[in-house]
Amino acid sequence: MAFNRLEGRRLLGGITTSCCLGFMLFGYDQGVFGGLLANSSFQEQFNHPSTTIESQIVSTYTLGCIAGSVVAIFTGNPLGRRNSILLGCAFLTVGGILQATSYSLAHMIVGRVVSGIGIAILGTNFVTLCQGFNTTTIPMWQSETCKASLRGKLVALQLACLVFGFVLTNWMVSNPNTCVNILKFPLGFQAVLALGTACLVPFLVESPRWLCLKDRHAEAKENIARLFAKEIGDWEVQETLDIMIETIASERAEGEIGWREVFHNGKQQTFRRICLGAGANIFQQLGGVNVVAYYLPVVLERSFGFTPRMSLILSACDSMQWMFWGTMMIFVIERFGRKKLMLFGASGCSLCFAVSAIGLGIGTQASNGVAVAFIFLFYFFFGMSFMGIGFLYPSEINGNRSRSLGAAIAMLNKSVESRAYGLDSALTKNLCQEKGPRAHSIQGALDSLRVNTNVVQSCSNFDML
Repeated sequence: MAFNRLEGRRLLGGITTSCCLGFMLFGYDQGVFGGLLANSSFQEQFNHPSTTIESQIVSTYTLGCIAGSVVAIFTGNPLGRRNSILLGCAFLTVGGILQATSYSLAHMIVGRVVSGIGIAILGTNFVTLCQGFNTTTIPMWQSETCKASLRGKLVALQLACLVFGFVLTNWMVSNPNTCVNILKFPLGFQAVLALGTACLVPFLVESPRWLCLKDRHAEAKENIARLFAKEIGDWEVQETLDIMIETIASERAEGEIGWREVFHNGKQQTFRRICLGAGANIFQQLGGVNVVAYYLPVVLERSFGFTPRMSLILSACDSMQWMFWGTMMIFVIERFGRKKLMLFGASGCSLCFAVSAIGLGIGTQASNGVAVAFIFLFYFFFGMSFMGIGFLYPSEINGNRSRSLGAAIAMLNKSVESRAYGLDSALTKNLCQEKGPRAHSIQGALDSLRVNTNVVQSCSNFDML
């Protein structure tokens, strides 16, 4: 069978492989700078940048994500799923090359922004993964080309791939004495992952749902037949096509939701739902994951006194347990529900930072060991709660007509909050270096705020409220 005529499971496998490479990019780009900031060669190459400049380098990536999110809103439906992914891969390839060839801070920052734009176009979050609305992203493409019974498993697989990218980059930069030219390989490697994703896309099918949106029903029917590995005249193929056409017609009849309706709230509690969805993403960022993900090697070195080498190795090991707990979440998320897991995660994250602050405040070798242990325990609570729920909750809490808008607002909120948090991390790093317990106390307080935030229980079908 020719590669460009894959059908059934082989075709789904090709789409999933392409999507997994894309999700690896998300995690890879998030973690690549954590180890670089602790590298002596990197510091010398860029004239030992201050903590403020370091935070600017890290957070400009999320500035690119904000710009890319806006670009994706306007280009998503006109370009389609595959072409949007190719566009995102093009930005990521250029961004990776710019970073790998940079010898000045301005050059590096431009590369970070370009990569951020590419990541946002690919789809930096999972808010529409299981719902299938009008957002052109890698998870959108995956969800529109697989059966509903497989989506839960694919959530777990792609979360694991995201964190695997983070694990990979942690080990690639685990030697603090690597020369600067070799050190730039991890920055350029993101271009390799982007090209790998892009090379697979042309041989795979476009989303049937997007084709139906464009009234290209014959092509949609052919792609459904390939995905199901059935003849084009099969009843299941025709039934699936009819359901798609009927659903799209119903959405068009309801019309676009207006901003006045959003802020008016009304019987459907639209404004409240959007705020709850966006709030889940905001508190996901406020809980301290950015400090642990971006700056753990620096925190371990400056707050706890580890050598640069040991700090990088411990950070890489910590990222591996994050991948494990993030994957385990799939086995509990439907059993316990969103609200209980978010309360569990916020309480646990708060406890971890509070104990770390107390341990650092005491300052003995034993208390420092306890503090490190609870920093490592953080990923257990975060991985089993906000890691995945923060992505899924906005699409589940919003009604049909407001789901796309609610997901887009949540995505922008997440990027803006991540940007602000990246800038604020200059303060966090200074606190870690000079008065370590205060930084961890701040995170503990923010996590306690999450515990007391009012969150309603969500479910897959929201005809309620």
